Amino acid sequence: MAADFAVDGELDFRDMPLDAGALRRRALDARPDLRAAEAARTRARADRELARANAWWDVTPQVEYQRIGPDNTFGIGLSIPLRLFDRNQGEIARTRAEIERTDALREAAAVQVLADVDLALSQVSIQRDKVLLLRDTYVPKAQRARDTVEFAYGRGGLSLLDFLDAQRTYRETSLEYLRTLGAYRAAVYQLEAAVGGPASTP
Repeated sequence: MAADFAVDGELDFRDMPLDAGALRRRALDARPDLRAAEAARTRARADRELARANAWWDVTPQVEYQRIGPDNTFGIGLSIPLRLFDRNQGEIARTRAEIERTDALREAAAVQVLADVDLALSQVSIQRDKVLLLRDTYVPKAQRARDTVEFAYGRGGLSLLDFLDAQRTYRETSLEYLRTLGAYRAAVYQLEAAVGGPASTP
């Protein structure tokens, strides 16, 4: 059994100006998948710097003090491992390849973000045009036709069947307007998901 709920507010059309360029920029800044790709790219660059640092010798200073009987001995020295053939070339090459891979993934993510925004924008535009056409043209025409037929029917000029047909046409047109309005709202929500935030520009 469905839980009890109450509908608050009205389902009306609220047009919003949409700046495609601003929405694309906001999506590139806000989308979490693109931020994750940026973080992976930054981590790959840090790994490369670490691999380069590990290629250098680790110089270890040494200080020694020794006391044997009345004699005190001090010593200072450096410990340098001799890496004749190991310059960490393999790890450096691996991190370089990882940077190239994360760069490509980041670019692919950016292209996907922009494609998502453009697709959502086109859907909003299509549904908006349908809503305005129904609201401003077809629903008023169906309402005027219904009112005219109702007036004629009330004075005996038309049959009950004509009146019911006009009423049915008006209701179907109004229902199609509400469906299109719902599709417009769904397209706006899809645009907000593509942008990663509200679709209306501040």
